[in-house]
This record gives sequence, C-alpha cells and structure tokens, in this order.
Amino acid sequence: MGSLLHWRRALSSAFVAVASLAAWAAFAPAPLGGQASYIIVAGASMEPALHRGDLVVALEAPEYRVGDIVTYRHPDLGPIIHRVLAQEGDRYAFQGDNNDWVDSYHPSQADLIGKLWIRLPGAGKWVGSIREPKSLALMAFLAGTIIMGTVTGRRQRERGSAARGRTSRRGASRGLLAQGSETWLFVIGVFALSSVLLAAVAFTRPTRQTVFDSVAYDYDGEFTYTASAPSGVYDTEQAQTGDPIFRRLTDTMEVTFAGQLRLERVGQVSGTQRLMGEVSDANGWKRTFELEPWTAFESDHFTARGTVDLTQVQALIDNLEAQTGVARSQYTLAVVSEASTTSALSGEEFRSAFSSRLEFRLENLLMALSEDAGPAQLRPSEKGFYRIAREEASTIGLFVFSLPVLTARWLSALGLALSLVVTMALGLAGLRLARSGVAAQIKLKYGHLLLTVREVRLQRDERLVELSTIEDLARMAEKSGRMILYYARGSTHHYLVRDGEQFYHYARQEGHEMTSAPAEDPQAGPASADGIGPEAGEGLRR
Repeated sequence: MGSLLHWRRALSSAFVAVASLAAWAAFAPAPLGGQASYIIVAGASMEPALHRGDLVVALEAPEYRVGDIVTYRHPDLGPIIHRVLAQEGDRYAFQGDNNDWVDSYHPSQADLIGKLWIRLPGAGKWVGSIREPKSLALMAFLAGTIIMGTVTGRRQRERGSAARGRTSRRGASRGLLAQGSETWLFVIGVFALSSVLLAAVAFTRPTRQTVFDSVAYDYDGEFTYTASAPSGVYDTEQAQTGDPIFRRLTDTMEVTFAGQLRLERVGQVSGTQRLMGEVSDANGWKRTFELEPWTAFESDHFTARGTVDLTQVQALIDNLEAQTGVARSQYTLAVVSEASTTSALSGEEFRSAFSSRLEFRLENLLMALSEDAGPAQLRPSEKGFYRIAREEASTIGLFVFSLPVLTARWLSALGLALSLVVTMALGLAGLRLARSGVAAQIKLKYGHLLLTVREVRLQRDERLVELSTIEDLARMAEKSGRMILYYARGSTHHYLVRDGEQFYHYARQEGHEMTSAPAEDPQAGPASADGIGPEAGEGLRR
C-alpha cells in the first residue's frame, strides 16, 4: 500500500509540474518570451463579437486570413483589435464589425500582434480594478504578510532541522535510492509526461509547412515626346516634353516610354510590351490605334517608341463628326503603355501587368498636356509585393526557442522509450527488493536515518511507546533530529528512537507485522516492562 501511495504521489506531482510547464508555454506573455498577448477591449467597434471590458488572449500566427479577428499595432493609437477585411501584398485592410468605414492605417505583417484565441467576457474590467491604487496597496500588504510569515517560519524550521541536517548528511552517501523512491518516480513521471505532451503536439503537426515571403518591387516609367518646329518657336529646335504642340507647324509627334522593374531580390525578368494611341471625347466615345505592337524583352527594363500621326487622328474625328453631326472643339488624345512581365524568383514565376497613360488636350490648332498630366503621368511609378511560397521545416515554439517538428518526434519517442526502460529497471529492482525481505526494504527507504547497534537497554524509569508503522517512527526521527537505532534478534527487526525519557519502538518480523516487542525471544531473552533485552539498566550503547 505504501509503495502504491508513493507512486500516486510522485505521478501526481509530475503531472502538476508538466501541466504547469504546458500552461506557461501556452499562456506566457510575449514580453516574457511567450506567444500570448493580453488585450482589454476598450471600445464598441467590434460589437457584437467583442464588448467593452472583455479580455482577449491573442496568439501569434504564421498566417492571417480574411475574416480573422486580429490585433495590430497602430503607430499612433497603439493596439487595435479588428477583423481582417482584405490583404494587398504585405499590407492588410481592417474594419471593425460595428464600423461603417475601413481603418485608414493598413498594417504590414510586422505590425500584427496576434489572432484571437480566447475571449473572457468582462474579465478586462476585473483586471482594470486590480490596477487601481487601493487594490495595489492591498496586494502589497498581503504579499508583505506572506513574505514575513514565510521568513519567520523558515527560521523556525531551520532551527529545528539543524540537528536533522547533521545526522542526515551522515547517510547521504548510502545511495541515491536510499533518499526515497518518490524523487525517482517524480523525475520519471515528469520526463514521461513531457514526452507524451511533446509527442501529442509533434505527431499532430506536419513536418513541413508552406510559408510566404514578401518580395518588394518598384515599377518606374517615364514618358518623353518630341515634335519638329521651325527655328525660333521653342528654346530648342523642336518641341520637348512638357511643351505644347502647334498643329499648324507639325503633323507628327515622336513618343517614347522607358519602363523598369526593380526587385528586392535579384531575379530574371522578361515580358512583352506595346504602345497604343487613344482618341476620345467627354461622352465616352473613343478609338484606339497601335503605335508599337507587342514586343518581347529579356531584362528588367524596356523602351517603347511610336509616332503619333495627327493627320490620322484628325481623320477619325472628322469621320465621327460627319456621321453623327456632333462637333466638338476639344478631344482627348492619350498615349498608353502596356507591359506584361514575368519574374522568376526562387524557382517560381510571377506575372504582373502594368499600364501607364499620358493624356493631351487636343484642339483644332493646339495639342497640350491635359490639366491632370502632371509628374504622376509623366513619370508613373508603382510599388507592391510578390508573395513567394516556400517550404520549410515546421517548428514548435517552446518558450524562447523553436524546435523542429521532426526533431520533436524523435525526442518524444526517445523520451518515452527511456522512461519505459528506467521504469522497468526500477520495477525489477523493486521486485528484487520485495523478495529480499522487510528489513532490506526499510533500509532502502530509510537507510540515511538508520544506525545499526548490537542491542538497546532501557533504564527502569524510561518508557517504551509502540508504533504501528515504520513511517510514524521515521517522522519522529526527522522531527527530533535523531537516528533510528536498529538491531535484529532472530527473524524480528527492532527500530527505536529515543525522545527524552521514552523510546518509540517499531518491530517487524519477516512474514507478519508486530505492534509491540516480542514477549519471548529465544536469542534475545525475555522482554520485561523495564525495557528490551536481558540486561536492562545499562542505558543505550552501541
């Protein structure tokens, strides 16, 4: 029964220890190396999903999807918890369930704190009350009381255990097993339960996972145009980019568009591009014509050139007015650059389409840049991100470090195997111990308290108190800081502890337990009321 009790006590302690470690791994705050963040909802923007005063536990996630409730860090407002509305490259759009507008700040992956894991309704109000000065003062008072009580109790225990320390150190070298089997069972239990917990996590996760890297790109372009003109009209001998073009002086315009795609990582870029012309009016009518057909390029930059024939453009306009009878004094002429690129990064291809547009105001005698054709049209640019998928080893977050899942599987299997081997070894040792007799079992467990003597003699005024278990006698020895005196007579083993003028006695005979000293032993002699042994009156001697 005692051995079973030890097993239960050790395994219960091991389970509590492992459960505590698992709880810490799951709920440890991010500032202390964990993955959990604790947020108190302070507004009504997420109702009815979240209410003011709720406490939210958010966990870091490898990927955040549309519809997830996520906490992100606003540069001015601090943490905000809203729902993911959309994802554009490496940026996320958020909106509160109770809001009619989208958040103006679009955080990146680095700004995201964690995804909603646990919601505790109203718990934030309780946490807030703890922060009040009167609550902090009460907690400080209670903590001080506990600390003072602990220190005082420790000093009293140190005084009482000083003698016990001197005696227990004598037997400390008698073997680690003699210190008690509970320590071994506790260590094995912690090791085994930790291995089971690690295996439960490791074998339910894949060894490989797909992760996405964001690669930034910049697409820049520039429109330039020239038109011939007589000397003296412009500062140069021809019209340059930005100048108006007088249609009485020329019927053609040379247009050039230079584009370049810059990647954050070096990769092979290729694609096709073309240059188009478009004439339109304010009502939506338009006609397109080709300036340069689709042309392939094999680098991160390309150049497109074309000639705009104003006579051809005017013919399209004249045909429209002749057939419809509707004449206008102004039309819009646009030059459109279209490019389709293919980028090879990390063995994957990414296709992108870019379109740039430069608009002119077209009149009977004049063509000039439209009012909207500022630097943004002359030098268009676009920034974005490619999401590159790659596979990597899955990991398990353990406090401040990560462990690959495959390694965790091997470690958990080895841990379980080692725990089984050690448990079987202890079981065999216990079986051999059970067969070796009661005295050997007591010596194994309490060997550090035992002092073997030849006999024990009692004075006539000394009393003998019989105990029913060796555990009770061991507690008496540890409490008084004394050794357990041991001697054997035949098949009976005697254990005694002196405390003042009385002896506490426990006797055990192989085969059955005795609650008092034997009345008659052929080798030890009669046991009288005066004590144990045939020559009472000489006291204790070794």
